[in-house]
Amino acid sequence: MNYQKTITVSHDGQKAFEFAQSIFVQNNFSLKKIGSEEVEFTGPGMHSTHENPLTGVAKARIKWRGKTIQLEANLGGVKMMQWFLFLFPPCLGLFLFTIFYLVHHSIQSALPALYAVSPWIVIGPLMGRWINNRTLKALDVLLENTAQHSE
Repeated sequence: MNYQKTITVSHDGQKAFEFAQSIFVQNNFSLKKIGSEEVEFTGPGMHSTHENPLTGVAKARIKWRGKTIQLEANLGGVKMMQWFLFLFPPCLGLFLFTIFYLVHHSIQSALPALYAVSPWIVIGPLMGRWINNRTLKALDVLLENTAQHSE
């Protein structure tokens, strides 16, 4: 798991557990009940940065034991977006470079295609880190809200 955190709630652990479940269900996660005190979710996948950052979670597991709630999450959606940002711009640049070279038979006329995607060598990893941090912050906020909801 890429994320694991345990919180202690002050009052009703079951109420907080149900609140956390409802947040995942509202964000289109499919629910798989493992037991009365443990639930596993499968995420819808992250396709854009305009979506809720929780969609960066591929699988999540919530465990409730008395007054503690533990959240474990696999950030598979974040990893997919990071790979996309890492691979797509260079591949697009090479594809366009090849097309321009074949059409014009000149490397000079094809080089602008590579220049156009070159900033993404820096932007891609920065955006990947931003997406990861956003998802981790969303999970932290979910747990904080869950603890507050138990009161």
